[in-house]
Amino acid sequence: MTALEALCNAKKTVNSALDAELLLCAVLGISRSELLAAPKTEIPSKILNRYNKALEKRKQGFCVAAITGNKQFRFLDLAVNRHVFIPRPDTETLVEAALFWLNSASIENPKALDLCTGTGAIALALLDETQTLAMTAVDISRHALLISRKNYAMLCKKRASLKGKFRLLKSDLFSKVSGLYNLITANPPYVPCAEIETLAPEVKNEPRLALDGGADGLSLIRRICKQAPSYLSPGGAIFIEAAPGQMRQIAALLEEASLCIIDIYSDLAGNQRVIGAKKN
Repeated sequence: MTALEALCNAKKTVNSALDAELLLCAVLGISRSELLAAPKTEIPSKILNRYNKALEKRKQGFCVAAITGNKQFRFLDLAVNRHVFIPRPDTETLVEAALFWLNSASIENPKALDLCTGTGAIALALLDETQTLAMTAVDISRHALLISRKNYAMLCKKRASLKGKFRLLKSDLFSKVSGLYNLITANPPYVPCAEIETLAPEVKNEPRLALDGGADGLSLIRRICKQAPSYLSPGGAIFIEAAPGQMRQIAALLEEASLCIIDIYSDLAGNQRVIGAKKN
């Protein structure tokens, strides 16, 4: 069977032609441009079986990244698996807000802390694009820390100068954290627990630990806002990703903790996605 025939057959299993192409590229070990340039490539039966299994997983609601084991995020190619939340494009808004603040703050040798790091996407993107940070990343999940460590090792192969600039801690938010930081970033679970079953299958298949934000979605965010001032250097800033409808409540929590709101940042769809605040 040729690649083109396999893609035509895939329409019976998945609705997205792009997903079918990406999964076929993954099992063949080629790029999408290589696939499109050679549609008559013959696919060995062993590879075809792997492709059909991948299509079946997609039909069951697993996203492409969870099936292929990798996800592009900004300039990074991240390893992912079923134990970690798959980074979304919305989270690039958090990285961009933090980068803009870092550039305008002009801090020499800044120290940063990334909470609920998961794959390490935010922390490693900031490292990759500044190359000046001393980054500490924490997560309560052992599985997430293993993936973060793997992704850091891959980044160091690209940028050897980043060796020794990334520290991982198994911690329930700030519980094992010490010291002061110029920058804190957080993309914590913020889905109200009652809404999890209403999410798209691709999201429901993510680890519940990475989704469940408690009754109103703000359980962890309340703790972060309350404790953050104790870990921020004077003039330091915190950036939190959450749902658009939660921004007003989070702003109140940050102000209650004596932090000054910097701004609220919208994602590419125009939805308020990230809020920033600083310590005077």
